[in-house]
Amino acid sequence: MKNFDEQFYWPKLKLALSNLIESFFQESTSPNRSINIFCYGLGSIDDQFSSRYQFALLLLIVDEFKEMTSNLDTSCSHVGLKVNSVELYDPVFTQTDKKLLEEVYSFKVESINTKCMKQIDLLSDANADNAVLNLFYMPHCGKALYNNLLFSNWSINNLNKLMILGNSFNTMVLNTLEKVMLQNYSFIKDSIQFVSETKLDNSCELTNAFYDFSLHVFKLRSDDIGSFSLQNKLDLDWHANRPEPVYDENYSLFFQLIHYWLYKFHGIQL
Repeated sequence: MKNFDEQFYWPKLKLALSNLIESFFQESTSPNRSINIFCYGLGSIDDQFSSRYQFALLLLIVDEFKEMTSNLDTSCSHVGLKVNSVELYDPVFTQTDKKLLEEVYSFKVESINTKCMKQIDLLSDANADNAVLNLFYMPHCGKALYNNLLFSNWSINNLNKLMILGNSFNTMVLNTLEKVMLQNYSFIKDSIQFVSETKLDNSCELTNAFYDFSLHVFKLRSDDIGSFSLQNKLDLDWHANRPEPVYDENYSLFFQLIHYWLYKFHGIQL
C-alpha cells in the first residue's frame, strides 16, 4: 500500500484525512487530543483478499494518527494526538482473525453485535476536558448499519464528534429510490443536508477494496437546525426515547443477494 501504489491512493487519503483532523482540533484549547477508532464490516482477514487491503489501510491510518504531533497546533509544540483505542466487530471474524487483532496488534475485538448502534461517549469527554474525535471505519457496510450509527448519535453534540470513512452517502441516496430512503434510511437521507463529504479517488490499481469511499464529517450549530427540512428531529442532545429504525426485510435481503453476487462473480463491493 505504501510503496507500490502507483495511483497514490494512500497519500491522497492521508492528505484528506490530515486536513480534516487538523480542522477538527484547531478550535480546541484542550491539551488532551485523542481519537477513538471503531471498525465494522472488515470481513475475515484470514479468508478474504479485499479484507487484507482494508485492514492494511486501517493500520496505515492508526500509524498516521500516532505520528501526528505538533502539526495540529503550532502554538503548543508539546501537544500530540493519542489513539485511545481501536475496536473492531464483524461476525465473520475467525479465531485466526481474532488472534491477529488482539494478540499481535492489541486491538479490541467486540463480541456483542450492536447492529452498529454505537453511541459515542460524550460524558468522559466533558469530564476530562478532552477533545475527542470518533472515527468509524466501515468498508462496504450495508446502508442499515450507516443509518443505525447516525440514529444512535442523532444530535448536534454527538454528530460533531464523528468522522465516518466508508461508502459515499451521496451515492447511496442517488442509487436508491427516494421512497425507500425515506422509509428505511431516513437518517442517511436527512444527513445529506449537512454532512460534509470528501470523495476519495476510486483508483487503486492494487485492489477494488476501496471503491466509492468517502470521508464524512459534520459541522453543526444549534442555529442551523431551523434551516433544514428533516424527517427526524435534530436537537442539541440525543433523546433515549427515540424509536429504533425499522427496515423492510424483503428489500434488505434482496439487496444483500445482489451485493453478494456482484462481489462473488465480479469483485465489486457496494
